[in-house]
Amino acid sequence: MSEREQWDNKLQFLLALVGYAVGLGNVWRFPYLAQKNGGGCFLIPYLTMLSIIGVPLLALELGVGQRLRKGPWQAYANISRFTFGMGIASVVASLGVAAYYNTVIAWCLYYFAMSFRYPLPWQRCPQVFNETLNQSVSIRECQVSSDVEYFWNRVVLNISPGIDDPGEFNWPMALCIFVAWLILFVCMFKGIKSQGKVIYFTSTFPYVLLTAFLIKGLSLPGSLEGIKYLFRPDFTKLLDGHVWLAAAEQIFYSLGLAGGSCIAMASYMPHQNNFLFDTICIAIINTCTSLYAACVIFSVLGYIALTKSQKCFAKLGLDPASTTSSALSDECGVERFMEKGISGSGLAFMTMAEVCVEFGPSGPVWAALFYFMLITLGLDSTFGTLESVFASILDFKSTKKYLKTPFVAGVICLLSFLFALCFAGGSGEYVFQMFDNYAGALPFVLLGIFECIAIAWVYGLDQFSDDIQLMTGMRPPFLLKACWMYLSPLILTVAFVWGACFSIIKDGAMYAVWNAELGQQQDIPYPTWAQYMCMFLTSLSIIWMPLIALFEAIGIHFPQFPMSDFPVDELRKLHPEDEYAPSFIDRKFFRITDTRFYKSSGNQMTNGGNANSTVLAMDATNLDAKHNNVDTSQI
Repeated sequence: MSEREQWDNKLQFLLALVGYAVGLGNVWRFPYLAQKNGGGCFLIPYLTMLSIIGVPLLALELGVGQRLRKGPWQAYANISRFTFGMGIASVVASLGVAAYYNTVIAWCLYYFAMSFRYPLPWQRCPQVFNETLNQSVSIRECQVSSDVEYFWNRVVLNISPGIDDPGEFNWPMALCIFVAWLILFVCMFKGIKSQGKVIYFTSTFPYVLLTAFLIKGLSLPGSLEGIKYLFRPDFTKLLDGHVWLAAAEQIFYSLGLAGGSCIAMASYMPHQNNFLFDTICIAIINTCTSLYAACVIFSVLGYIALTKSQKCFAKLGLDPASTTSSALSDECGVERFMEKGISGSGLAFMTMAEVCVEFGPSGPVWAALFYFMLITLGLDSTFGTLESVFASILDFKSTKKYLKTPFVAGVICLLSFLFALCFAGGSGEYVFQMFDNYAGALPFVLLGIFECIAIAWVYGLDQFSDDIQLMTGMRPPFLLKACWMYLSPLILTVAFVWGACFSIIKDGAMYAVWNAELGQQQDIPYPTWAQYMCMFLTSLSIIWMPLIALFEAIGIHFPQFPMSDFPVDELRKLHPEDEYAPSFIDRKFFRITDTRFYKSSGNQMTNGGNANSTVLAMDATNLDAKHNNVDTSQI
């Protein structure tokens, strides 16, 4: 069996994981959720969900990738022939996410290019000559909205009235999408060898820029008020189930779980790597980055809220310091403008764009830095998402034999670029919303549920615990085993049913459209054909899980893949172990009913008295013994 590629060193691997986990969601989603859902109190449900969903699933994926040394496609096929469809589902879902996620990078590229102009092009409304008034006036759409909103919706997107209207094709945006995919190809055309070198820059430079923005923000008036507003606790929010659901969704979204990317990246690490330590490091770095980014964002939002408050009082001819009327304070107070929490594209392409305008002559510099930071964050996350696809394709022997990595990378990037052109039309923003809500979020939650079931119940929690002990020298703690087997799939099931099914049934499938007459966004239901498209996007990936399992159950078998070598003898020398006697809790709750040990002369773990567990863990893959290097006569 050919030797698998490896990261140059552990730092490179950790930076790849940090770059994948720390993305746009930390900058434009977490601050908004924290402010909206109880301020400082949001950390309680957030850290709770990190403990019972984030850390367990991240550790599970890193462990599976390191143990099996395969991409998600073949890794899930090695677990059981019935879980083969999970690998296909993760690859299809990752492709869809990468296609629309890279469009965000294209938007950032457009703003980055426009930032080298002074004054900034979104600083004032465009003018048209009014014959009645015999003077130039601002375009009405810009008057009823704002200069930054007009620039985003009309200049950048050239947005249409609805998803039914494709509008005009946006050639400048198509060019930005092409450049975004070209950058990805250049960074990934040699696999992890080229990607690893780029990661040193893209994973660390955003922290330099965040620090620069924090220093700039703290030097502005009103910045501390913004940070205080962010962390002002509202303990009543803890009784709201939607707050806990939002925390679970943010953990899942931020760490990039269930897409197979963590499995793929961990597959390039040696078996003896302590991935449990890596899991804790990534969880801590991701959480601290979210808090750090929130302070950065709200320091500048505090400044812009103070600026708007002063303009409001000046418009009324009042002095804020001498105003005693509570009604006027409510209308023009700083908190009124802080309450308008904005996330997602609104934060990146409207609020922060407006902040840069307020910086005056230095605004273009700060705008260029901010959008360059978003580009590097987006590239890292897209690297990780596409690694799931690359690893799965390159794991096939025929691919390795006849196709080189640059060719595979070029084909994937080219096809993804052609597909992403659907986001360059006038209705591209609405198509983007559809992909964001239905092609990425829902499939990954379902994959997370079945991921826990596949490892804890099919492969066997006892088998996986033995694998971990051989690789790291320690068995997984009680909390990890409880989450893998019970808590994580239960919480994710509740999140899926409550957050997806109930909200869709109650409110219907909605999307936000730009109303040019009113100068604001409005939520309207999708037309019938688009609702069917939403269902198609969700089922396009997850349909493979029940479909493959059904085919296998009725006797239609798919090709299986050989297990990679698992150097038991070498690992036993690194981590000497005594025979493990299950505790009462192991027997009662985790179905470990006998003494377990690894044979020192092979790849197979044998079970002292119960053959069924080994059959589930190894023989369910239905692999050929000569490829698997497993002595099946002992199963």
